[in-house]
Amino acid sequence: MKTITTSLCAAALAAASSFGLVSALSSDAWADKQFMCRMKGTWGDAASDVFEFDAVYVARNGPDTFNGVYDNPGASSKADIKGVATNGTWLILLTYTDSTHKGMIKELKGAGMKDPVTHLLNVKGNYRTLIGTSDIGKNGTFLLEGKCH
Repeated sequence: MKTITTSLCAAALAAASSFGLVSALSSDAWADKQFMCRMKGTWGDAASDVFEFDAVYVARNGPDTFNGVYDNPGASSKADIKGVATNGTWLILLTYTDSTHKGMIKELKGAGMKDPVTHLLNVKGNYRTLIGTSDIGKNGTFLLEGKCH
């Protein structure tokens, strides 16, 4: 009887393992995908005022994120950039770290996407400029394009 029980348990474990393996192979697993993107943006009220930066873009099963650093020595400005994209809605924060723009934040909100095949990124929206929590009225539109690989 002990031999039959042991054989049945072994067969049950083998069947369960096989089922688990087949089940694991057929599931839709998601792994984050990381891209390096060259971003180029323009401010709608000053189209010649181009801002460019490199960003690490992480495509997730959920909101995508990206971050980078904007550095424009000619304008004496430098900013940390953090962004999140959820279902085509983008929120991007430029937090200025240089002494000329101390405490300044540009909050960008827009609509767009990163094409899953070409990995080109396009976002268009509005921004507002804050010093601390005060809106200083330097607001407008922006366009941001990126080439990711």
